[in-house]
Amino acid sequence: MSPVLSPSVQERVRALLESPPGETHDGYLDLLDAEPTPTVAQRVMQSTFLPQIYERVWRPVGFNLAKGWPVGPGTAAEHALARGWLGLGQPGDAHKPAATVLDVACGPGNVTRALAAGVGENGLVIGLDAARGMLARAAADSRDIGYVRGNAVALPFRSGTFDAVCCFGALYLFDDPWAAVDDMARVLKPGGRLIILTTRRPSLPVSRLGSELAGALAGVRMFGDREVTRALTDRGFTDLKQRRYPLMQLVAACR
Repeated sequence: MSPVLSPSVQERVRALLESPPGETHDGYLDLLDAEPTPTVAQRVMQSTFLPQIYERVWRPVGFNLAKGWPVGPGTAAEHALARGWLGLGQPGDAHKPAATVLDVACGPGNVTRALAAGVGENGLVIGLDAARGMLARAAADSRDIGYVRGNAVALPFRSGTFDAVCCFGALYLFDDPWAAVDDMARVLKPGGRLIILTTRRPSLPVSRLGSELAGALAGVRMFGDREVTRALTDRGFTDLKQRRYPLMQLVAACR
């Protein structure tokens, strides 16, 4: 049986959209028609196989190694840090904020569910992705979260809508990452918080050449230590926080 999105959640998601809503498929709201030609990395993310192994194998192994496992933070610590930096609660808290939260490029919803664990009863968490397989898997695991198939570089939501926006493990896949950051900033409320987990280019003589080659071949961009923080500062963000790992970086800021 296909998952059915809770009517109250569906209505709340539709109320945040800029344009008339699309149709619901497999438990998510589909707002995309034609798809651009994907890069190699984007094709992998849109495959039917990856959603089946993403949460248990692909993400914990790949990301934790990139964060310097066993020294770097594991998945649970990463999720707790995200909730804290976004001003959300933790799972055991008696009182959690009734925040409206967007998870951009949510994949199968692992981070989305972790964010939902820090939101109070009257809050709303929405996951957005372009991959049908990822969203179908995400929607099957939770009916209390709204899922939307849409474009991360042109978010379908009204301006000033969200208290918090998260983008974990995706900015380096976007054709125009700074346009995506612009739109994340647009949909945040004044005082809203943004957190991004993305790649980090090591400070080695050949690292820039290697990252440019990887980007050209696979569509994966490696960001320097100051690229993301500078982009946020240029867009008026304040209270910047950054943690650097061997091949990844975590950056958060306030709108």
